[in-house]
Amino acid sequence: KHDNLLIINHAICDKEGNVWVADSINGLLQFNNNSYQETYTPEGPKSNDVYSLEFLANELFVCHGGHFNFGINYLNTTGVSIMQNNYEWKGEDYYDLGWAWDILEVAVYDGKEYYASWYDGISVLNGEIKEDIYRFIIQYGYENTAGALDTTYYSNNRIRISDLKFDLEGNLWGLSSEVNNPLFVKTPDEEWYAFSM
Repeated sequence: KHDNLLIINHAICDKEGNVWVADSINGLLQFNNNSYQETYTPEGPKSNDVYSLEFLANELFVCHGGHFNFGINYLNTTGVSIMQNNYEWKGEDYYDLGWAWDILEVAVYDGKEYYASWYDGISVLNGEIKEDIYRFIIQYGYENTAGALDTTYYSNNRIRISDLKFDLEGNLWGLSSEVNNPLFVKTPDEEWYAFSM
């Protein structure tokens, strides 16, 4: 038994006597003569949980959040995986996103990435920084949007954002669920408005 064998999915022997083991947690492990040789972990998204895909600003964003039938939170902390520059992947988890859970969507504008959380409003990251460092700028919620991002009436101050899009003038439009004014906009001048539907 090897310490890296946690959840074995499959194993196979090749012509050279190598045993190849597919492990859900640790990737592909190679053994020869009952001795561990090497682990191969392919680059890719941080999780198989995928809520949405967006290709924006020459990058592929895989949002890993979720919910149960537009109600109960999925409580996913994986955040988002971003493919850059010829299949190089990096991840931003809930810590990197200002402790935002259940990321459903992303919108990119003017060097900033805006992430819709089904729990914590909107997190903004500096999209011009490509290194693997902390890129967090701000998190928008009830207090700093003049109430345009309202909390659900029954939960513990949750703000459930389900979609974000920019128009040609740089206005950020979005949808907030389980509130009286679900359609909202943030203008380029940082003014927030919410509308009934």
